[in-house]
Amino acid sequence: MGKASVTLNKPIIVGASVLGLSKLHMYRFWYGYIKERYGDNAQLGYMDTDSFIILIMTEDIYKDMAERPDIFDLNDSKTIGLFKDETPDSVITESFHIRAKSYYYILADKSTRSKHKRVSKRV
Repeated sequence: MGKASVTLNKPIIVGASVLGLSKLHMYRFWYGYIKERYGDNAQLGYMDTDSFIILIMTEDIYKDMAERPDIFDLNDSKTIGLFKDETPDSVITESFHIRAKSYYYILADKSTRSKHKRVSKRV
């Protein structure tokens, strides 16, 4: 096997800037919307560059989301910068978070979903 080579054909500053803007967007959502609206009734279970798993104690989360079309995409329009519900047909009842990009959750309909980046599929 020969030596591996990497071609850096995109400026590193572009990647760093995109990551920084993503972090800013996520933190503004968490502190500027979630914590302001729900306070102690919101608990962060998992956060990644582009996703959250949040426990929110409220009467009707979908009603709350519908009140803020500037923040939430409920119509699957894929608008950049809007947050969407990855499990719109069911509620997450249990979740387990091991590290970034590695989680498992159980939905109310008893189905499960998981993501395990950098974990071998063969044990």
